[in-house]
Amino acid sequence: MLSEILRAVESIQYDDLPDDVRSTVTDAITDAIGVGIAGSIEPACDSLVAATADYPGNHALIGRHGVRRDRASAACFNGTAIHALDFDDTNHPAYSHPSSHLVATILAHPAASGRDALRAYALGLEVEARLGRSMNMSHYLHGWHATGTFGTIASTVAAIVLSGCSEAAAVSALGIAASMASGVRANFGTMTKPLHAGLAASNGIRAVEFASCGLTASASAVDGKFGFFDVLGDGTEAAQHECWGTLGEDWETISPFGLALKPYPACGATHPAIESALRIFRRNTGRDAATIDQIRVETPAYSREILVYDRPRSGLEGKFSMEYCVATALTRGAITLDSFTDTAVQDPSIQSVLPSITVSESAEVAGDSEFATRVSVSWSDGHSDTEFVPLAPGKRARWFTPAEVEDKFMMCASRAIDQSSADKIFGACRGIADLGSINELTEQF
Repeated sequence: MLSEILRAVESIQYDDLPDDVRSTVTDAITDAIGVGIAGSIEPACDSLVAATADYPGNHALIGRHGVRRDRASAACFNGTAIHALDFDDTNHPAYSHPSSHLVATILAHPAASGRDALRAYALGLEVEARLGRSMNMSHYLHGWHATGTFGTIASTVAAIVLSGCSEAAAVSALGIAASMASGVRANFGTMTKPLHAGLAASNGIRAVEFASCGLTASASAVDGKFGFFDVLGDGTEAAQHECWGTLGEDWETISPFGLALKPYPACGATHPAIESALRIFRRNTGRDAATIDQIRVETPAYSREILVYDRPRSGLEGKFSMEYCVATALTRGAITLDSFTDTAVQDPSIQSVLPSITVSESAEVAGDSEFATRVSVSWSDGHSDTEFVPLAPGKRARWFTPAEVEDKFMMCASRAIDQSSADKIFGACRGIADLGSINELTEQF
């Protein structure tokens, strides 16, 4: 596996990226910057700005005009900001949020060209997805948050590409990253979950910096005994998975479930249920949610491993509550960023609906990796309605149109910056392949 990564880093150049990989990565970077701007004003990001006040530097923070930090601190902030609202993209089979840490890693290399940034992102994502393909679902079900674990390795790969370090330094950097990689799912629904993304980016950058200055690590720390695969997975056999042999040939980035943009700012496991509930709401607009008698949600049992809050009390917990997301969709007819404030979650009209919801697995959805969900609603007058959504919007087969990418970006950006700034940043993102340096983007922050 290590040799395949080194070969890909050395041999795959921008011109080797298929056109649809380039366009998909451009969309993903644009989306990440947009949600990062919105996330930059969240309390978690306020904490990071305060905590890093003694680490000045020249690296820009998304959404914080004029504020600069050292490279690692900026990467940590930017990764956290992108993931703060859980509105950033996802990858299956890694079950991670790749753009959060990969884009943060790219932004920390302002001298890199736009084409090098696209190449670094693509290679980082290909490695991250293959870590998922070879180590999941065991890795995830053991409680690891793959954004922090797989993400650290992937960010290191991106930093290797962007730094142009030697092969010896690359080997050591990956070994160092193997000891840095962490993130536990017990922190879902707290500020530390998005911090995992920030740490993945900063750790990847530091691993390369340390290795480039002579710090060594074992060449077997990733795929050998007691290494990353062995300790965080089920043994070293995963490093021999056939997917590693196709790195740079078969592109996970554009596979059916390789990358998904998010239409709703909540855990992706809720998205088919949210869309089902919204369709029911639109068909029954004259009905009062207070007259709902029962709501049945049929979804893969695995979703309960992630959606752990059946009675959420905060906005962060609401993002990981199937009950809250379905109740809000059926009551409000929309799921927006404002749906996940503490006040919104504690609204009595929403809380009163939660006891009527049951969540279970049925044969129709059992084992579905994309969280296919059926929502069925019955009202007190005997009326009922049901809806089934097998695949959420934003997946490859339901990818965003250019207009949808722009609409989401502008909606997110409007929370923290003015329209003129948003237009400039959006233009730089869409034209990233033509940027002489990433600084042309970050100077707009």
